[in-house]
Amino acid sequence: MLKRLYIKNYALIDKTQIEFGPNFNIITGETGAGKSIMLGALGLILGKRADTQALANAESKCIIEGCFTNVADSLKTLFLENDLDFEQENLLRREITPSGKSRAFVNDTPVSLQVLKEIGEHLVDIHSQHSNQLLASPTFRLSVVDQFAKNAELQQDFARTFFQWKKAEKERETLQEAAELFERDRDYLLFQFNELDALNLKEGEYEANEQELELLNNAEKVGEALQSGRQLLEEGEWNVLDLISQLKQHFAQVRNVNQQFAELAERIESSHIELKDVFREIVQLSEEDLFDASKLDSLNDRQQNLQRAIRKHGAADDAELIAIKNDLEKKLANAQHSTQELETLKKQCAKLKSDAQVSANKLTESRKAVITKTGNEITSILRELGIPDAQFAIELETLPIEQMKSQGQDQLHFRFSANKGSALGSVQKVASGGEISRIMLALKHLLASSAHLPTMVFDEIDLGISGEVAIKMGMLMSKMSEYHQLISITHLPQIAAMGNTHFKVSKESGQDRSISQIAELSSSERIQEISHMIGGISAGENAVESAKELLQKFAALN
Repeated sequence: MLKRLYIKNYALIDKTQIEFGPNFNIITGETGAGKSIMLGALGLILGKRADTQALANAESKCIIEGCFTNVADSLKTLFLENDLDFEQENLLRREITPSGKSRAFVNDTPVSLQVLKEIGEHLVDIHSQHSNQLLASPTFRLSVVDQFAKNAELQQDFARTFFQWKKAEKERETLQEAAELFERDRDYLLFQFNELDALNLKEGEYEANEQELELLNNAEKVGEALQSGRQLLEEGEWNVLDLISQLKQHFAQVRNVNQQFAELAERIESSHIELKDVFREIVQLSEEDLFDASKLDSLNDRQQNLQRAIRKHGAADDAELIAIKNDLEKKLANAQHSTQELETLKKQCAKLKSDAQVSANKLTESRKAVITKTGNEITSILRELGIPDAQFAIELETLPIEQMKSQGQDQLHFRFSANKGSALGSVQKVASGGEISRIMLALKHLLASSAHLPTMVFDEIDLGISGEVAIKMGMLMSKMSEYHQLISITHLPQIAAMGNTHFKVSKESGQDRSISQIAELSSSERIQEISHMIGGISAGENAVESAKELLQKFAALN
């Protein structure tokens, strides 16, 4: 419910605050007084585009703020999704600076215009003679019939199955594409794996082979070095080990002279030990047969095979080759698993599709059961609202399962004719603005007692009617306001007299510009305003008495 609307520096309004009642709110005023300005301001906090030309004072900021109470709990989810606090009184605010910058807030938290619009759609429904977009919406038509049929539980069950099916289908398509892509490359991947597997790769082998090949290729030089080492270290006449042994003996005799000679003697002893160890290793190596022609050939062949594989796969070394082989093995194994998973997923999709079809059929049957009665009821209301030859029907078309959507497998068409003998046609094509307004009024009247509708704003939908039809329209709206807040901009005294709260918009001309004002009318002021609506500005006593009679008559009805 819109409890309060605050407007500052917008169009012809300097500053005003409107406190709306919970039921039937009436707004009247002369043509051009500024009734549409209030709707324009309301539209801004519902997410409509802003225009700096709307600023009354081009040097000041424009502020529009709406306070909403008794908001449906279903909106809590939307607030939560956008990280917004959900309050007992929720404030929607729009600010427009002189530079044209627009900012939107919900409960003082900055939000995007899209978020403001999404929230606003759940709070206020503005309808005028030209608002036929809802009737053109397949989603709206289905939602209307589902509310008449009380399909909330059926719709939820179907939607749950439908989305599970679509999710499974998406997974199946992704897996199918991957399987088809793998199948094209499977033979090549298998060939690559077998080739690498046949190499019997061992990490670090390539580097070890390189070292061994270096030794084999230099066997003659190594042998000569080893022989010379043996000769120089121990076997020659002046070998190093004998010489250093003598040196060790000399310094052993003076090691106690001081610390310096003790350290020298110790270093000579260490060198002697190290050289003896070197000599033993040289002897051991020199006794081995370092050159093996067959091993050299074998290692060369092995290295060439490894080098080819490394180059072919763009690897850095044999360790990376092993990683490539393992990855190929994993892909081949996963492909086998994916094939099994794909078959399982296909069966799951088929089951979910069947379940969705069964659930959609239940929705279809439930809708079929109410469309004739609903069409007849709307026809009856339209005839009461001044379209005596009205015919309204709802046609249901069941689509192929491939075209199934989240609301089911059906498409609904609203058909209408205003003239006797005329064929029914699509509402949005054959109905005039006034007729569309009455159709929407009839629909919402039927829904009012069973659905949680937002605040409804009717912008002069009573144009072109009068007399008894105006009374019936007013009574219809009054009945609706028992369940939902209504705000009606009207030029008919019959409807104005039925309101619970009455506002008048007036325009005054100042020195520099005109200013619009809106004020709630007292009982006596209502009589005066309605008498003017009956007889004009110079309305006499008869108009005043008629106004009193209207107010008394409708007060008794309420």
